[in-house]
Amino acid sequence: FIYNNLLKPFLFNQYPENSHELSFHLLKIANRIPGIFSIIESKFSYKSQKLHTNVLGIEFKNPLGVGAGFDKTGEYFPFFD
Repeated sequence: FIYNNLLKPFLFNQYPENSHELSFHLLKIANRIPGIFSIIESKFSYKSQKLHTNVLGIEFKNPLGVGAGFDKTGEYFPFFD
């Protein structure tokens, strides 16, 4: 509800670089709160054996990826697991 009705419309109406910088700063703030990423993952992740994918012997929990250029500067890397 919050994402679709508030956050997404706000971010999608911004200049892309501004949204990129805002999301990065929010991640940095969230990173200072112990356990916050575990809580977010437990509330918003979807896990299913049907999503497991094997590519060249590498097992992926789901086939989701990010678009080219999403993390062009490598800033988001520490937040991905």
